[in-house]
Amino acid sequence: SDIRYGDIYNGDILTVEDLLYALMLPSSAEAANILSYEIGGSSIQNFVKMMNDKALEIGATNTVFTNAHGLYDINQVTTANDMAKITQYALKNPVFETIATTQSYKPSIPNLENNHNENWYWTHSNIMMSKGDYFYEGARGIKTGNLEKAGRNLITMASANGSKYLVVLLKSPLYDENDDSQFYHLEDAKNLFD
Repeated sequence: SDIRYGDIYNGDILTVEDLLYALMLPSSAEAANILSYEIGGSSIQNFVKMMNDKALEIGATNTVFTNAHGLYDINQVTTANDMAKITQYALKNPVFETIATTQSYKPSIPNLENNHNENWYWTHSNIMMSKGDYFYEGARGIKTGNLEKAGRNLITMASANGSKYLVVLLKSPLYDENDDSQFYHLEDAKNLFD
């Protein structure tokens, strides 16, 4: 993919762990393709088949993946219920939870080529974790998606009174009636947590 949310280029040296952080924090499509190519036995399409098989195995029967990076494809579909099932399955792996809820991460190997410097790092795209207008105390990760044709999407969790709460919000409008950028999905998540 030509979309480089992780700012990863040919020649960069990264570990699998680095790529997983790039995938989960800034939604790096290039990291998704690199990982899926390797895990899929030199075939991204084979990895996509593995994704679809796993989705069915865990009961996400209304989900069809067509690519590994999650960018819009008319044939790629899911539901909030299926995303909750997939996320709950993934959260059973403590490494996934650690990566998906990390605020920021610096690649483990210094990459000074391709215009990188010692300040090359990735920040989680869920701004509910960052001090600011949409900060929510205790919000953690997990994944965001913002696409013109799919709206704003959010999977996040928070804890209160010894319980964890998972929120999955899909297809929130990107803009209001005046074409001003809006973050309705974050407001909805805060209201649901409250």
